Amino acid sequence: MLLSVGAYALARGGKPERTAAALLVAAAVATVLVRSGAERRYSSVESGILAVDVCLLAGLVLVAVRSGRWWSIALAVLQAVTLLGHLGKRLDPELWRLGYAIMITGPAYPGLLALAIGVWQHRQATRSMSNGRSSVPFSTTSRERMRSVRHGS
Repeated sequence: MLLSVGAYALARGGKPERTAAALLVAAAVATVLVRSGAERRYSSVESGILAVDVCLLAGLVLVAVRSGRWWSIALAVLQAVTLLGHLGKRLDPELWRLGYAIMITGPAYPGLLALAIGVWQHRQATRSMSNGRSSVPFSTTSRERMRSVRHGS
């Protein structure tokens, strides 16, 4: 699913969509490189994965702040939920391995859906603009919305 949505974002998305896709793919690769071996995986806090998740959150927050698009904010929030999974394991070391795994991987799926919808909206907005119609409201950045409010357009 990551490869499909990532390829879609890279091929059809704007800069925020492409940046988010690149961050997600890089984080997935880094996670594979730093995770524990199968016999120990998720038995304690995965510090390597935690570090990757913190870096990913920082990057996604930057995308959200710069773009102001709803999907980028949702993606950053879902990544923050992932960090709560690490916190849950830290607070309760007896947490089932499967529960911990689901808590830190589960939010990725709605996040990918949000990114895919964001790419679709970007494409719709791009098509509308090329046809002389106004853009889809959710695809504009917060700066663009503020400019239009200030200038009455």
